[in-house]
Amino acid sequence: MEDKRTKAIRTIAKLMAITAVSSGATKGERENADVLLQKLMVNYAIDMNEIKMSGIKTGNFIQEYIPGSEHDKVDYESSLAHHISLVFDCNTMNCYNDGRIMSDYPFNHWMICIVGYTHDVAIATYFFKYVRRTMYAMCRKEVSKENINTRRRKPTLTDIKNAQRNYCFGFVQAVGEKLQELYLKRNEILPSESKDLIIIKHDETERLLKELFPKAKMKKTRNLRGDISKYYAGSFAGSKVSLARPINERTSNNQIN
Repeated sequence: MEDKRTKAIRTIAKLMAITAVSSGATKGERENADVLLQKLMVNYAIDMNEIKMSGIKTGNFIQEYIPGSEHDKVDYESSLAHHISLVFDCNTMNCYNDGRIMSDYPFNHWMICIVGYTHDVAIATYFFKYVRRTMYAMCRKEVSKENINTRRRKPTLTDIKNAQRNYCFGFVQAVGEKLQELYLKRNEILPSESKDLIIIKHDETERLLKELFPKAKMKKTRNLRGDISKYYAGSFAGSKVSLARPINERTSNNQIN
């Protein structure tokens, strides 16, 4: 018989699957599932890696689409999705809404496609959304036209956007390094059969991505511009963010659900 904690982890994994757009649930159902799983994660102090290591499996290999925060591609969001997907044995690709992926988003709106096992994709998608939201909340707090270095001239809208981008890229870089450490530590303690399964997952996600995006091409990220100090500010903020335990959003801006 399952104890309460194991049962909570199983419920959280199922709720994460419901919060995905591809689940077929209504917007209200997805929001209710989101609230309930946050409450469970807080009450039981359950972290993302614990859910990942639980061994709970549902479904098979799928793709999940996440709308970008802007109509055109945001390269640091793409980088963040890539870092997170690796930790949860998934893979990502940038694409654009063709009108069929998400009918409630404009045609050609930029999307991130996460491919992997249903259970892994649910965790990666959920984790990405909350890290992204935390990043933007901290960026708004730390970057404003009053504190941008533009060599004594009045900051323009481009200066502000560049500073925000620099901050977010620094944040993503630091979070990515922390996630890489978690990934390496996890692999050190995995039994050989689990490592074999990870290889199978990687091969399958690669195959599915090639099937979905046969003409995909790699694009270079443009260089940082403007106030470079904001990159280092973002990097410092990202290095201090706790990736270990979920908490209520109201209690801190320095931890991630």
